[in-house]
Amino acid sequence: MTAEPAPSEPKPARRFALLSNRAGAVFLTPAGLLVALFVIIPFFWVIFVSFTNRTLLGRTALNPEFVGSANYFALFDPSNFFQRGQFGFSLILTTQFVLASALIGRALLGLLLARLIQTVPPRIKRLTETFVIAARILPEVVIGFARFAFLDRDQGTLNAILGSVGLPKGDFLLQQPFWVIVVFNTGAAPPSP
Repeated sequence: MTAEPAPSEPKPARRFALLSNRAGAVFLTPAGLLVALFVIIPFFWVIFVSFTNRTLLGRTALNPEFVGSANYFALFDPSNFFQRGQFGFSLILTTQFVLASALIGRALLGLLLARLIQTVPPRIKRLTETFVIAARILPEVVIGFARFAFLDRDQGTLNAILGSVGLPKGDFLLQQPFWVIVVFNTGAAPPSP
């Protein structure tokens, strides 16, 4: 009886590498240093500073003292948590902004516009697409000036329209800043991928 030769294991396919591991590390080092300098170190520095009474101006700007978790107790103090300028008020305002601007404004109105675009005649569809693309390619500076011209208290387009139909004019940038930001953020072109 003859012994059959043992089947040989296939050799693993050799992976092609353009650079060696050492060369790759050399190329990644500058990026790693920048991430450490501008992300990782500031992250831990902010945590450290949050346990001190450091301020931007005054005696504690140069000589901060360790206060432990007193800053966190003041931040979450139930007696003034929801007052204007406190953390709770900011949290509620941010939630309102996200709901009104992102969910209702961007998502819901965007889906509604997409649905309506599918049901209109081709000529109106092309015209709408042209306006959407034109809004995306305008520089942010131009959009900012156009919005200011629209909302200007004295010579703004919105106040001219309101005045022409007999409604009172207003300084919307100062009287209703939250809703101005919500409306204009809703109409802003989304960032390119």
